[in-house]
Amino acid sequence: MGKLNSILNHDELNRLREEIDKIDRKIITLLARRMGFSCKIGELKRSLNLPLFDPGREEALLKKLVELNDNSLLAPAMLRAIYREILAASRHLQYPIKVAYLGPDWSYCYVAAFNFFGHQVDYLPCNSIAAVFDVVSRRQCNVGVVPVESSVEGSIGVTMDFLLDSNLHIVRECYIAMEYSLAGFPESLKEVKQIYGHPRSFNLCRKWIAENLPGVAFLECSSTSEAARLCSARQDSAALCNLYAAHYYQLNVLAENISDYPDAYTRFFALSLDKTPPSGDDKTSIVFATYDTPGALYDALEPFAKQGVNLVRIESRSSKLWPHSYLFFADLEGHEESQQIKESLQEMKKRLPLVKVLGSYPKAMSNRPIRINKETVRSETVGLDLA
Repeated sequence: MGKLNSILNHDELNRLREEIDKIDRKIITLLARRMGFSCKIGELKRSLNLPLFDPGREEALLKKLVELNDNSLLAPAMLRAIYREILAASRHLQYPIKVAYLGPDWSYCYVAAFNFFGHQVDYLPCNSIAAVFDVVSRRQCNVGVVPVESSVEGSIGVTMDFLLDSNLHIVRECYIAMEYSLAGFPESLKEVKQIYGHPRSFNLCRKWIAENLPGVAFLECSSTSEAARLCSARQDSAALCNLYAAHYYQLNVLAENISDYPDAYTRFFALSLDKTPPSGDDKTSIVFATYDTPGALYDALEPFAKQGVNLVRIESRSSKLWPHSYLFFADLEGHEESQQIKESLQEMKKRLPLVKVLGSYPKAMSNRPIRINKETVRSETVGLDLA
């Protein structure tokens, strides 16, 4: 009886595999057909002199696919990951793009860039935020990816300054969870004598380190991936890094998720010389300056209240243009092409010495940051999950 059941089970296994083979053949046929349409769309865009790259369209499509899906076996993160690569392949057929990012490889900015654009892209690591702005401004790259804000430490001043001064537009945003691991060649924590890390990673993991590794030396470096690289040359060292960097440099993971702030995230922007059209669920970022008069901020924001525009974030920074004055960076719900925001900005420009739109782009959710999917790290592909 047991032998008969074994034969029947093998027959069922073979039958199910044959069904999957049939489905795979259909998927390949449909994917090839989709790529054919993508090529035709690229040709039409060229003939109509339209932008070949439309990040807003891609994000709107991903959101639509997630809404259409009602199968619990196909989780939203899984669906987005699959289609991110399909879109990347389609885009590559139309127009290969080059993306600059704050490097080196396997940093969180690298993870953000892959989340935006997938694998079918030519990536260029840059050694500074200034370099990212520069290569995109001079059209050496189509898009640049930079960090803009930490949930724990606030905005990144260099990025904010360049946003004000440059001619680039924000075209995408994402939030990446800051999940730090301690990795190195030591087999246990007792063997660790020094830790490499970015200053921000030390700040986020300070309490854990004090409790578990008192007295170890802190060695600051430019990024989490650089920490992993430097650590790989020292047998008694460890690095504060993400799991991708640890795997790439073949380090032992001594402890995972050691941040003192488990909900911490960093916000990233994708920047381009071209604007992105409305996706249906957008955010607009602006910067403005006020006169040094009583009630100046109230007067500046009043147009938004009148038009019913929701202000979701505002931050002040001292101005380098005018001594003893401040600039205000703000995020609004909606696209700059909407009537309410258009009229609000027109009224602001009448009242204020400076108003600049930094970009309108598909909205991401800070309370659902993207997390690294541990199961895909071994394949050295970027596997990401929505929290």
